[in-house]
Amino acid sequence: MIKTYDNLLSMNDVSYIHDTLTYEHPWYFSNDITSEYNSNKGNLSLGTIRHRKDFFDFENYLMSVLGNNFDTSKIFRCFSNCFRKGDKTNFHVDPGGKTYMFYLNKDWKRRWGSYTIFRKNNIVKIFPKPGRLVVFDASIEHKGTAPTLLFPNNIAGRFSIAFHER
Repeated sequence: MIKTYDNLLSMNDVSYIHDTLTYEHPWYFSNDITSEYNSNKGNLSLGTIRHRKDFFDFENYLMSVLGNNFDTSKIFRCFSNCFRKGDKTNFHVDPGGKTYMFYLNKDWKRRWGSYTIFRKNNIVKIFPKPGRLVVFDASIEHKGTAPTLLFPNNIAGRFSIAFHER
């Protein structure tokens, strides 16, 4: 099950969150080496794990948007991603039952790439769109991809935040 939802967030909300991720959010080098599908070294990209009790205001706001449409009682953490040109990622599965992933750039052109690839019975590519929500079974193998060389240098990266259920 992979479903997309558009227009759950206003463009003002997306713009505010985009600017927060660009100028205020703490970013760390991250990899997902806990997945059985990855080697023990993993590839590095910018990412931040935050547990629910430590969510920032904008993450709590996204939770309230989710709560208007889904049962959020099992969500225990979120993982923020910032994919940049040249990033290499691995297929992985997320912990728990479902993943709720928002794309959070205030502007996106399809030629910039950086889609998410899902691999189950076939390959599915979901492209970023400002404010788009993708809901999927956390056991589906997936990975984010890097922006293309056409991606403007004055944008920090392709932003997404994935909320994970227990």
